[in-house]
Amino acid sequence: MGPAGVSATTLFSTERLDYARLSAADADGPYLRWLTDPEVTKFLTSRRRNWDAQMLRDYIAAANGNPSVLLVGLFLKSDGRHIGNIRCDPIKWEHGRTIMGFLIGEKALWGRGYASEGVRGICDYAFRALRLRKVYASCNSANTGSLTALAKAGFHREGARAEHFYVDGAWTDQLLFARFCEENRVPAQPVAFPVMERS
Repeated sequence: MGPAGVSATTLFSTERLDYARLSAADADGPYLRWLTDPEVTKFLTSRRRNWDAQMLRDYIAAANGNPSVLLVGLFLKSDGRHIGNIRCDPIKWEHGRTIMGFLIGEKALWGRGYASEGVRGICDYAFRALRLRKVYASCNSANTGSLTALAKAGFHREGARAEHFYVDGAWTDQLLFARFCEENRVPAQPVAFPVMERS
């Protein structure tokens, strides 16, 4: 998806990123390559699936058709490249919360702050546009990149599940994190995902 395609579907933008709903065409881009790279998928629950383009198109379509799911691609504002995704699933409207997962698939861009920028941006959108009160996430204790991104995005640790994962021959913990918007005291009503420009 090039810059022109991103602008048509962009929900909002941050300093370096456009956040856009994915389409079937994105299944034929770098997304599929990421899902078949063991280094990229090491800590993902989807790593055990043998992905192909049709499976990915179906996955995108199912997310886009579900009012309790928000799947967005992260695209560089500079050149329109698709570099990662963020998924909020499910959005529990009646409780004003969602669980979030994120992926920076382009390994050449790891360590440059795109994950923390992406997470901060989706939290702003969830709090301001969707009127949610809480965004939470879980993370493998061995996933140092995601732990750093969550901390930089203002998440605080809520708890842990000891020896919850078995990765590379070792037991690791599941760490639980959250970020709140104290202004949103009453759960929101379900809404279509609106376009919102950040100030």
